[in-house]
Amino acid sequence: MNKEEFTNFLAKKMSVTKKSAEESISTFVEGVISVIEEGESVNLIGFGNFHSIHMKEREGVNPKTKERMTIPPYWKLSFKAGQRIKDAANNAKRK
Repeated sequence: MNKEEFTNFLAKKMSVTKKSAEESISTFVEGVISVIEEGESVNLIGFGNFHSIHMKEREGVNPKTKERMTIPPYWKLSFKAGQRIKDAANNAKRK
C-alpha cells in the first residue's frame, strides 16, 4: 500500500476528507522526525518504537575494488515493531 492508498484508507476509516487524512499522516511523520532530531525516541505501545543507534567508526571493504576503507561514525534509525504489529504480520494473508 502506498501513501495515497493509505491516505484514502485513513480518510474512509476516520470519516474525514482525504486532505485531512493526508495532513494527519504528514503531522505524524514530522512529529517523529522532530523527536528523533532531538535525540529522543518515540514509543507507541502496540505499534512500535523509533529510536537512533550510534554506529562507531569501522573498517569496510569496497565490494567492487576490494579496497579497504574507513566507514565514519553515523547515526542509524531503528524501528522495532510492537506486539500487535508482529501478530498482524504473522497472521497476514499472503498473495
